[in-house]
Parts: sequence; structure tokens; C-alpha cells
Amino acid sequence: MDFGVGVGWRRILKHEGFATKELVHWLRFGSVLVAGLALFFVFRRIDLHELALTLRWARPGWLLAAIALYGFGFLPAAWRWHLMLALDGWRGASGATARMTLMGHFFYTLFFGMRGETWPSPHFTRVGTGCL
Repeated sequence: MDFGVGVGWRRILKHEGFATKELVHWLRFGSVLVAGLALFFVFRRIDLHELALTLRWARPGWLLAAIALYGFGFLPAAWRWHLMLALDGWRGASGATARMTLMGHFFYTLFFGMRGETWPSPHFTRVGTGCL
């Protein structure tokens, strides 16, 4: 059976006979496991004494302000994406746009600027419903 583009994965899995709740739990467990292993390998290479010394010398107010400024910087980017998609006729929720913008910025950082924040655009043009 051909489901076409933009059909939810739960419907496909239900059609194929998979238990969706059990599969979702295993996928979440796998995601946590992969993230935990990645953090283990990263922190294994970091000298924790040097990290503690660096953070001890950091001024807490400036550190929190930098983190907050970085986080709030995603709001205009998400709003810009939402406006661009609305001009194209996409009628999705702004929360969905914000999630895809965060994913795009993640891949922008991961791949050093290749694909950039344009990563979500094929998804939005393919789905077009706003259901992420």
C-alpha cells in the first residue's frame, strides 16, 4: 500500500503491524542510550579539573547572560522561518516551526555551516500540514 508523502509514521507502523507504544519506548530508550554514550566519550576526553577551574573563574552573571542571549537568539530565527513559510502558504503552528529551527541550528553547528538552518525546508515543503 502506498501511503504517499507526509503520512505520519504511526499510521505506517500500525499498518505494518508494529506495536507503536512499544516501538516508541524502544526508540526513546535508544536515543537516550546514544546521547549517554556520546556524552561519555566527550567527557572522557575533557580534563574535569581544568573545566572546574575555568568555570570557577567565570563570572556567573556574565555566563548566565551569555547562555540566555544565545537561547533567545533562536526566537527571531524561528519567527523568520514561520513568516517565510506562511508566505508560501504553510499553515502550521509556531511551535512546530520553533522545533524545526532548533533542529536546523543543531545541524548547522554539527556540520560547520553546511546545510545551515535550511535543513528543515525540505520537510516543510513536503509535509505542508504543520503536523510534526
